[in-house]
Amino acid sequence: GNWHYDAELYERGGYKSAATVLHTLCDVVSKNGNLMVSVPMRGDGTIDDKAEKIVEDIAAWMAEFGEAIYGTRPWRRNGEGPTTGNTGLFSEGGPVSPYGARDIRYVTKGSNLHAFILGWPDDNVARLTLLAGKDPTLRGTVERITLPGSTEPLRFTRTTDALEVALPPAARNAIGLALILSGDNVAV
Repeated sequence: GNWHYDAELYERGGYKSAATVLHTLCDVVSKNGNLMVSVPMRGDGTIDDKAEKIVEDIAAWMAEFGEAIYGTRPWRRNGEGPTTGNTGLFSEGGPVSPYGARDIRYVTKGSNLHAFILGWPDDNVARLTLLAGKDPTLRGTVERITLPGSTEPLRFTRTTDALEVALPPAARNAIGLALILSGDNVAV
């Protein structure tokens, strides 16, 4: 919403969605930036039901995937995909996120590379084209891919077009997810 409470904005459903906020956060973090979020409060200090739902959705996603946000550093390439983030001050865009499953943002943490998939692919396969067999962007070898908080490895194949990761349907999240890629020199 705005930097102040606006009942008209509430009535017309003009708040940014949780997906919009989180996709912007992933894009900004991949570029070594910070994101300030405003939750407009009414004059009595409370927030309305729509704002509360958005905050709850952000908190739920962060509880699951925040490991890929907190304490991370940008990688050599910030991302890939058809959608580019807005640039300049106060250019965060509208209530609906323009990002989709083909938009991927990268960060590192320790010796791991984290990939944010900014949507859920229809066929349950994330395609990381920057990590394709023909692309020299990945200097190391991906040996294992997991979801945050899980030790269960995901199936993946590195082709000449992409690193293709089979996403478990049970992990489906409309906002998207983070993957942890580990192996020899993957975060270099």
